[in-house]
Amino acid sequence: NSSMLKLIFKAIQMLNIYIYTCKVLIEHQPKHHNIMGQDYDFTNKVVLIVEDIDTSSRFYKAALKTTNAKLILVENGQTAMDVFDSSKNIDLVFLDLNLPDFDGFEVLKHIRKSDKNIPVVVQTAYMLSGEEETSYQLGANDFITKPITIDVLQKTIAKNLVD
Repeated sequence: NSSMLKLIFKAIQMLNIYIYTCKVLIEHQPKHHNIMGQDYDFTNKVVLIVEDIDTSSRFYKAALKTTNAKLILVENGQTAMDVFDSSKNIDLVFLDLNLPDFDGFEVLKHIRKSDKNIPVVVQTAYMLSGEEETSYQLGANDFITKPITIDVLQKTIAKNLVD
């Protein structure tokens, strides 16, 4: 049953993200340095993070805290589209594909209808066949899979932010 399989994947994803988040938060990190020692300063940058899993949202907040980025966290596709449409100062969208109301592809299509240039990074834990290719075909700038390390997260955002 595909719905049962999806539920199992979601539970595994949540557990993996929770364990990783706990590990990161327990580790002593010097202020303003990530675990790889690289400084990132995203001051005056606004990142819209579309993520329905609370543990993932907490991870993103903790992982990006020292970067000075302004984070807008939303939990579903409709809110993501509403926030995107009403906020003209977003510099990057970090978009989960598996959302409770719309799939991330619909959100990506909506974003690309109104803005062809804003960087969109698609992220997923499930890596189903064709998702990466479809993401790029619909206009994604980058594609990463969970679990995501702090270093990969920060490097991906830095690589995709437009100055």
